[in-house]
Amino acid sequence: MYKYLLFDLDNTLLDFTKAEARALKSTFEKFDIPYNEANVSLFRKYNLKYWSLFEEGKISKERLLVKRFEDFFASIDIDKVNPDEFNTYYLDQLTNGSEEIDDANYLLENLKNYDISIITNGVSLTQRKRISRSRLNKYFNHLYISDEIGYQKPKVEFFDYVFKDLNIKDKKEVLLIGDSLTSDISGGIQYGIDTVWFNPKKIDSLVKPTYVINNLKELLNILL
Repeated sequence: MYKYLLFDLDNTLLDFTKAEARALKSTFEKFDIPYNEANVSLFRKYNLKYWSLFEEGKISKERLLVKRFEDFFASIDIDKVNPDEFNTYYLDQLTNGSEEIDDANYLLENLKNYDISIITNGVSLTQRKRISRSRLNKYFNHLYISDEIGYQKPKVEFFDYVFKDLNIKDKKEVLLIGDSLTSDISGGIQYGIDTVWFNPKKIDSLVKPTYVINNLKELLNILL
């Protein structure tokens, strides 16, 4: 029987896609960069590349945050914008993004008997501000951020830290819920805990989580 629920944050409980789009639009306009589908798609390509390298331990968080914009600016021939200043403003804008994934509040309201924690690879200050501005904040007993722990999902050391802090003795009491096959699901599988893949787009995958849900309400069928 599960006792501890480890929730990913971005695009699992809070809608990062919406938050990112709004923050990018504001930041692009601030620095006079055309905000259009081509530029947004190009940035997201570099962003995904460097976050993947971060998950693999091949780049630091600090370098990742600036490098993604360095490459983006180079690809669109912009050399008058400071990537560090751009990133700082973007992260500040991102803190306003606390929109919920559909049914997130309903789900957590019905899971009050569980010990609920957030596990995220996001930037510490950004994530804490987003969570504090969300009505979901009241449901979380613990918040674990890679910035503060010193290790990121899916590294074993990240999960070691969480389990030690929560004083978890039995992995069978833990259920991890997330949308990322790499940092969440593969990380959980490798650590030996049950996983729920939140897969609203119904994507096929060779990775085999314990459960797959297409909307958050379906988690109640597993837990209640």
